[in-house]
Amino acid sequence: MTTYLGKFLELTVPAVEPVTVDEFKREARFASADFDDTLIPLRIKSAREYVEAQTYLVTISRTFTAILDRFPLCGPIEINLVPLVSVEEIRYIDAAGDSQILDPSVYTVQATGKPGLIYRSLGEVWPSTAAVPRAVQIDFTAGHGAAETDVPAELKTAILMVARDRFYQPGPLREDTVHAVQSLRWRHLF
Repeated sequence: MTTYLGKFLELTVPAVEPVTVDEFKREARFASADFDDTLIPLRIKSAREYVEAQTYLVTISRTFTAILDRFPLCGPIEINLVPLVSVEEIRYIDAAGDSQILDPSVYTVQATGKPGLIYRSLGEVWPSTAAVPRAVQIDFTAGHGAAETDVPAELKTAILMVARDRFYQPGPLREDTVHAVQSLRWRHLF
């Protein structure tokens, strides 16, 4: 199987964050109404990015490009950012050096698994590519949905824990927070 871990580009940013400022304030137990809220969205964004990078779980749905040097010799292509929603397009540089778009009839997408998989359709072969880096690019959508209410509670909780830790103490995260994030990764990817 061809795996990419971290070889992707984020093409769109989340329309909303999975955690609201009010949810963060409740988690952090803010009592003062005159607290400066301007830093909270930054902490939430930073916490989401950390949790997504550590777990490969995408909170709010958005579009990415997976980057591979070639198609696999055998087996499917794994898309490790989950949940995979759809594959929009597969582009590649053919052996002659020309840019091509792969006909969707050549492949089948299994989005329900973790990771998502892209298989060759029955009787099809992956095309030959030029021997250059980044010869294959796969545009895909991953995420739990467009709204913060679509994000599972345990994922929101991990983001709140990271945001709280980063708000109150600069430096390393608390051990229980790191463990909570790591356990999400193992439960959802394997």
